[in-house]
Amino acid sequence: MRILLIVVGLTLALTACGQSAQRTETDAEPSENPSLVAPSEEPVTASGAENAAHEWLIAQNEGDCEVYKKRVTQPQEVGCDEVKELKGSWDGVLDFESAEFEASVTDVSALIYVRDGSEEFGPWDCVWIDGRWLMVLDADDA
Repeated sequence: MRILLIVVGLTLALTACGQSAQRTETDAEPSENPSLVAPSEEPVTASGAENAAHEWLIAQNEGDCEVYKKRVTQPQEVGCDEVKELKGSWDGVLDFESAEFEASVTDVSALIYVRDGSEEFGPWDCVWIDGRWLMVLDADDA
C-alpha cells in the first residue's frame, strides 16, 4: 500500500511539472519571455521626439486622422473633420524631406522646432507617456 501511495504521489507531481513546462509563450509572464514585452515606439531621446513630431506633421499634411490621433495626448478631443481640413496645410511651406527637426528634451518632455531653409516653425510640446512620444495640443491645435 505504501508503494502505491508513493507511485501515485510521484505520478501527480510529474504530471503537474509536465503541464507547467508545457505552457505556451502566450501563457508566459512578460518577464519570462522578452518577446512579449511591447517595445517602446521610440527611445526617450531627442531623435524619438523628433520622429514623433515628424509623423504628426505629416499626418496633418495628409489629413490622416488615424495617425494624427495616435500622436497626440488627447485623441478624443480631435475631430477627424478638423484633421481632414488640415490636408495640404504644409504644402509649399515645409519640405518634409529636407526639413530639420530639433528637440530640446528635459526628462520626459520636449520642445520641438522645425527648420526648413531660413524658416523656423514651432515650438511644439511633446511628452513621453506610456512608452511613446505624444504631441501636446492646445485649443488652437485640435
